[in-house]
Amino acid sequence: MFPRTTQPRSRARRACFAAATGCAVLLSSSLARAQAAPATSPTSAPWYGWQILAAGVPLGALAAWSAGETVLDTDLPPSSRDRWNYAFYASAPLFVAAAPVVHLANGQQHRVGSSLTLQVASPVVLALAGSLVGLRFDCPDNRPEWGTECWPQGMIAGLSAGFLAAPVLDALFLARPVVPHYGERASGSRFSASLSVLPTSDGRGRSFAVVGSF
Repeated sequence: MFPRTTQPRSRARRACFAAATGCAVLLSSSLARAQAAPATSPTSAPWYGWQILAAGVPLGALAAWSAGETVLDTDLPPSSRDRWNYAFYASAPLFVAAAPVVHLANGQQHRVGSSLTLQVASPVVLALAGSLVGLRFDCPDNRPEWGTECWPQGMIAGLSAGFLAAPVLDALFLARPVVPHYGERASGSRFSASLSVLPTSDGRGRSFAVVGSF
C-alpha cells in the first residue's frame, strides 16, 4: 500500500508486534471482565456507544492522517515517512480491535463478530470505492510510478471516511444491549401439585379425607 523506503523493515515488524501484543492484552482483559460481569438487567445495561466513539474515533483519525501523510505528501523525507508508516501500523490494528473490546467489556459477546466485520469492511470498501472514483480524474502532480490518475487521493479519502464511519455506525446500531424480558415466568420455576387420600375415623364410621398441595 505504501511506497518502499531504504530503512530496515525490523522497526515495522516491531511496531506490528507491539500493536498485536496490545490488542491481545486488551482482548484477554475484556474477556475476563465479561465473564465476571453480573447478569444483564434493564437497569444495568445502558447505551454504551459513547465508549466506542471515544476509543474508535481518535484511533481512526490517527490511522487516516498517517496514511494520508505517507501517500499524499510527495516531499516527505524518508525518515518522516517511516514514522508515519509506524503510526499507521500501530493505530490501524488498535482501531479494528477497539469496538469489539468495548462490546466484550459490556457483556455483549454476540456483537463482536458484526463489530469486527464493520471495522474492517468499512475502510477497505470505501478505500476501493474512492480509488475507482479517482481514476476518472487527472492529478499531474502524482509520483511517476502512480500515473496521472487521482486514485491515491480517492483511496485516502475513502479510507478516511471508512475509519470515521465505522465507529459511528457501530455506536448507533450495535451498541444497544440485549436485555432479558421479565414478563414471562422464569425458566427455572415449575408448577407442581400433589394429592393424598387419608383414612380418618370420627367414632361412628370410617371416612376418607383428600388433602393436597399446589
